[in-house]
Amino acid sequence: MENKNEYLLALLDKLGSPLAIEDFRAIVDVLLGKSELFLGLEDLRDKLLFSIREKIYDYVKTGTLVDNSFINLWQLYKNANLPKKEELDNFIYLFEKQYRLYCYDEKEKFIFLHLTFIFKILNGDVDNSLRWFLGEHIYFHGQKYHEMDNQTQALKDFFSKISLSFDTLSEAISAALQRYFEVSKEERLGVVTWILGLYWNYGDFENHPLWKSKIYGVLLKLFEKCTLEEHIEEKMSLHFLMSHIYLNRAQTQEEFALFNEEVEQNATVFYEKWALQHPLTQAKKHSGAKHKIALLKDRIVENSPFKVEFSLLHVLLSEKEFVDKYEVYVYSMALIEKSLDDQKCIEKLEKLGVVVRQVAFESLNLYGYFQSHFTRALAIYDDMQKESIDTAILATNNFPIGSFLFAARCAPKQIFWSHGNFAYDIKGIDKRISHFHRENPYTYERFDVSILDEFHKPEEEKHKAMAKEIRKRWSEDIVVLGSIGRLVKMDNDEYISTIAQILKENPNTIYLACGSGHEESIKQKLVKYDVPMDRFFFEGFVNAHVYGYVIDVYLNTFPEPSGEAVGEFLKKGEDKFVVSLEA
Repeated sequence: MENKNEYLLALLDKLGSPLAIEDFRAIVDVLLGKSELFLGLEDLRDKLLFSIREKIYDYVKTGTLVDNSFINLWQLYKNANLPKKEELDNFIYLFEKQYRLYCYDEKEKFIFLHLTFIFKILNGDVDNSLRWFLGEHIYFHGQKYHEMDNQTQALKDFFSKISLSFDTLSEAISAALQRYFEVSKEERLGVVTWILGLYWNYGDFENHPLWKSKIYGVLLKLFEKCTLEEHIEEKMSLHFLMSHIYLNRAQTQEEFALFNEEVEQNATVFYEKWALQHPLTQAKKHSGAKHKIALLKDRIVENSPFKVEFSLLHVLLSEKEFVDKYEVYVYSMALIEKSLDDQKCIEKLEKLGVVVRQVAFESLNLYGYFQSHFTRALAIYDDMQKESIDTAILATNNFPIGSFLFAARCAPKQIFWSHGNFAYDIKGIDKRISHFHRENPYTYERFDVSILDEFHKPEEEKHKAMAKEIRKRWSEDIVVLGSIGRLVKMDNDEYISTIAQILKENPNTIYLACGSGHEESIKQKLVKYDVPMDRFFFEGFVNAHVYGYVIDVYLNTFPEPSGEAVGEFLKKGEDKFVVSLEA
């Protein structure tokens, strides 16, 4: 204790003498890295923090700006007990005013925000200033996000150091969104970019339940207030963000139906009205030799929907009768917010004879991070009219581009192809089809698709060898149970309690949860149902072709089943079994 006391007194003495900003920063870094020095020495801590505050005030007053790293002082000042400094309140007022009015350079505006936050911390407004600081970041210009990578990485480091909770973040975002219509259009359109780019991708915040329970409702109210035709960009931007937040946690058809009622119905009425008020070329049946069919996809990547669609097209386009009568197009919506199109998948489609259209991607502003859903939708719509598309098949759902295209009537005949969401019901659907067979309130034309072996068993021997190595983690008499896919589908009490019962009654079994997201929520349920953690393993995002050979029995998720993953698993061999459970 005596040594700590002497050390801190020496630092206090240094702070009382003239210091170059570099030497001052070095002292601050020492204190930030050794906060345990203050234990039992709170009075001395406050004297040091008082001196640091005075030093920063003097630097700024004489024209020396402190850099963004000083936001980390929040860790030291959160428990400080200092009197307010009136002169700092004046600084805060001036900096915040300058921040609000500044519109020339986003990086400089960023600096004003950080300086204001630093002074608020120094003057004791710790908790409120943190929420304000977090909330303000959603309003930076979306086009400038890519230019600020270093700053956003520094912010994520700050979040880690202060152990930022999602409760605090959700309060900050919810409060900041209250002034959504008070900011410029560019700032409104930046909301999606900054929320997904900065906050969604931080730590374990991806798919956190509070996105849906606390933030979705606030976004929905803003979405409903976008009623003017000039709000089309904001409407589609919020539509995409809500789809991302809500549907990443949705498990049931009832949840899909609620999203359809709250968002899709509202959106497509707006999109239809916009299309009627603007001179879009009306879709007409053309008199060409072949009937043109366009498959509309969010992006072209080798995911489960692609494997189903490609397998079906492979069969159809090998039939001369079909080829003589039909021409097939595939349009990518270029949702680069999720991922880029896969060139190998595009080449596979083209080898089949499919015409792949990437006009949405060609419409993007590749020098910016924010991308317009509206611009992409119009690019696809116009190209479909130019190509005289007869039938459009929407092979995705709940994205604004697809909903806009159907509401605006992009083709004479419009078909929705469900890959699992049977509650999607928007303006412009003439017919519904699906390769799934399940009860729902709408009329679907059913068909079966046999997935090509090239998707089920690529590099079969290599994957079997990799699976054999993984199986060495357990003894040979162990039966490996598991499931593959988004963990949201297993994150419910009914499924986890059933797994608990199976493991209890079968001591020679283990369970592998193969997928990402929701880990903490599932762990809480595992504790609740007394599932031993040495028999339940989170494998993370896995190669399904490898783990299809690792797992012996696939325990299908419920109430929302696993989808194409089950079929892929069964193709791994005759010794593979799927058990479909019921609540």
